[in-house]
Amino acid sequence: QNTGQVNLIAETVRAIGVPIDFVITAQQARAYKPDHRLFQHAYDTMGVAKEETLHVGMGQVTDMKVCQELGIRSVWIDRVGEPLAPRWQPHAVLNDLTELPQLLSAP
Repeated sequence: QNTGQVNLIAETVRAIGVPIDFVITAQQARAYKPDHRLFQHAYDTMGVAKEETLHVGMGQVTDMKVCQELGIRSVWIDRVGEPLAPRWQPHAVLNDLTELPQLLSAP
């Protein structure tokens, strides 16, 4: 692996400040968003089905469109008040990640 990419990912994971069970890169999957193979590689690596996951992302084409195509539950992080394409509606829209824990713990 590229040492620069590994260091960048390690720094990002540390900055998040919560335990991360899996770090899966596009380089490992040999597929880049919005390629569906990246998502399948992630599910295979984690040993889960898409129904057991919630995808959180800020890209319309790279995240929300793919989630709609694959039937993945999603949360869109809309940091700038951007209009979202109606056909790619996520399950929730948040301004940032601060409300995500509350969303995840809701019944």
